Amino acid sequence: MAGRLQGIIFILLCFVPSLPLAGQSSPTSLYWVERIAPDGTITLHRYDRMEARALNYSDLSIWRKKLGVRDPTNIIYFSRPNLKTVLLKEGLATLKDPASASADDRTAQLMAKLGKKGLWAEISLVPLRRAAPPKEKTKAIGVEEIKSAIALWGGIAAVIATLIGIGRLVYKLTRRRKVPLLFLGVRGVGKTWLWSRMINPDISVEELNKIETSNEVRIRRASKPEPMGRYEVTPKYIDTPGGMPGQQVTELMGRKRVWIIILSPNSNKAVTIESREDLKVNSQYVAEQFGYLSLPLGLMASPKAKKPTLVILAISKVDLFSTVDPSRREFEEAKKKLSRIFSRHIAAIKDECDRRGIPHQVEYCSALLGWRTESVLRHVKGALFA
Repeated sequence: MAGRLQGIIFILLCFVPSLPLAGQSSPTSLYWVERIAPDGTITLHRYDRMEARALNYSDLSIWRKKLGVRDPTNIIYFSRPNLKTVLLKEGLATLKDPASASADDRTAQLMAKLGKKGLWAEISLVPLRRAAPPKEKTKAIGVEEIKSAIALWGGIAAVIATLIGIGRLVYKLTRRRKVPLLFLGVRGVGKTWLWSRMINPDISVEELNKIETSNEVRIRRASKPEPMGRYEVTPKYIDTPGGMPGQQVTELMGRKRVWIIILSPNSNKAVTIESREDLKVNSQYVAEQFGYLSLPLGLMASPKAKKPTLVILAISKVDLFSTVDPSRREFEEAKKKLSRIFSRHIAAIKDECDRRGIPHQVEYCSALLGWRTESVLRHVKGALFA
C-alpha cells in the first residue's frame, strides 16, 4: 500500500508543472480505507497527516469477505469520502434495517443490487441440471413414412405460423391502445394533483386541496379515449407514493411506460404568488429532488430494466411565478427562472435519455390552475405515433 502511494506522489511530482510553495494552499489530501476489522470497525487513513480514524457504522452489515482485509475498497480518494455511501454503492455492506434508513442509503444499496456489485454478485440461483433421459433405439423409417411426416408437420407449421401472426397483430393493437403514464417524484411535488387533473380536467381547486398524501399506488383510466393518429387510446394513469421508493421501483421495473417525473420549487401548499421569493424556492428541497433522480437514471442505465417509451420532465407550480398561462409569450421570464432553478435536473435527464435513445420533453405546468396539463398527452401522441 505504501509503495503504491509513493508511486502516485512520484507521478504527481513529475507531471504537475508547479507544486504549491510556502504560503500557498496545501495539496489535496489523500484518503484510503486501510482496513476493516473483524468487528466491523473501519480505519480511514489520511496520508498527508499520517493519521488514521476509526469509524463504526452500527446500521450496516459488512461483507464477510472484506472483514480483516487491508485496503478493501482498493480506491484512493482526494477528499474525505462518505464511507457509508461508498460501502453500500460498491456492495461491500448491506443495511440491517432498510425501512428505517434514509432514501439516499436505500438508493445506494439498490444501485449495487441492480449492478450485481460485491456481495450481490453472490446472491444468484444456479439451476440444477437434470439427468438426460436414456436414449431409445431408433427404428428404420421408410420413404412413405417420411413423406407423411413432412406433410403432417408442414400443415401444423403453417397453422402455428398463422396463429402467431394473428396473435402478434392483436397484441400490437392492444398494446397501442393502452398507454400507462407513470407519475414519479418525491413527496410534495404535486404528483397526485397532476394525476387528478388529468383524470378529471374539471376538478376544482377546493377538491384538489382536500386530497391527502397516500402510501398506496393509485391507478385510474381516463374517462374517455384520446384520439391519437388513427387510434383511440385510453391512457392509464399510475400515481406512485413519493415517500416509498420501493413502490416506485416496482412500477418502474414493469413493462414499457411513459415516465412523468414531476419537479417542484417547494412542497408547501400554503405558498402563493404573493409570498416572499425565499418561500417560493426551497433550495434544500430542490437538491433533494436532484438526488432522487439517481433512481430513474440508474434504471435507465441498467441492462435488466425496461426502458421507458418517453420521459416527460414536468416542472409544476409555475403559478407561483406567473399570472399567465405558460403557452403565452409573457410567461417567458418565469420559464427562464424555473429553467435556472432546475438546470442540473434537466441536464441529467437529457444526457441519459440521449445516451439511451429515449425521447424526452420538458413541460411547465400548473395542476392547480390546469395550465398545460393537456400537453402531456400531446407529447405522448408525438412519441408513439411519430
